[in-house]
Amino acid sequence: MPILVFADYIVEPSTFRKFCHFTSLQFLHLSDMKNINFQLDGKLIAHSRISTWPKESCGNADCHALDEINLSYFSNLSIIGSGTIDGQGYDWWWYSISCALPFANHTDTRADMLLISYSENILIDGITFLNSPKYHVNLKDCHNVTVRNFIIEVDVFRQKKMLSDAGFMDHRGIPTFPLNTDGIDPSASSVYIYNGSIINE
Repeated sequence: MPILVFADYIVEPSTFRKFCHFTSLQFLHLSDMKNINFQLDGKLIAHSRISTWPKESCGNADCHALDEINLSYFSNLSIIGSGTIDGQGYDWWWYSISCALPFANHTDTRADMLLISYSENILIDGITFLNSPKYHVNLKDCHNVTVRNFIIEVDVFRQKKMLSDAGFMDHRGIPTFPLNTDGIDPSASSVYIYNGSIINE
């Protein structure tokens, strides 16, 4: 079953959620599917207004933000094309920094850009990932995964300026507080990652 995304699209969480009749949706939140092909040849852009981003239901203000793309229990999944996913992480990064400041009264609940969990036979090919709120590609309990011909890039200069403004840079210009915008976090078996570029701190 192909799912095609050609044009540029800015994801507005509340509008997109209502349109799709889901109670909790970010970019995409799908589960328990087989033989799915996503082709992205445009640009998906997350909305940067974190105050309206949907959260898990946990009963308090520190609920974790829902991941921008969350795919679970998939078998035979491909995400391919020449497109870009832009997580618009800037406000999220400052939010994370503010959580570490003295007298902060909130915790870091940032979303990952792409979480794939409890899935097998996965191909990610040709996609560019930019400025995730937290992890760019998080593979949790997956098997037989190939990630190739990809770019993961973070605006390192802007991150450093934020950290410097908050006092989280040492005298050598090295950050003393991690923003954890990891490239790929594979908690999986039979994982093949090649022909990629990751620019991150």
